[in-house]
Amino acid sequence: MNVNHDDCASMADLAPAAALGALDPDEAAFLRAHLATCVRPHLELREAMALAATIGAACPDEDRPSPALRTRLLDAARADAAREVRL
Repeated sequence: MNVNHDDCASMADLAPAAALGALDPDEAAFLRAHLATCVRPHLELREAMALAATIGAACPDEDRPSPALRTRLLDAARADAAREVRL
């Protein structure tokens, strides 16, 4: 039985960003590797995915931001998070 509680906690923290497709490549690789070996069902990821799908279905396509805007917002959020870590 493979359960690393620290990795499970990290996975839970990443669930909202994963559901929104906002993980960086290292985070996405961690998530995939963890899910491939962990015996826990990680309901927090399922719930975040369901919520993201519901919110996405509520928005008409014409109201969705462009991929370029999404990229700029994610880059700005990551840069801001990196600044906070250094403080």
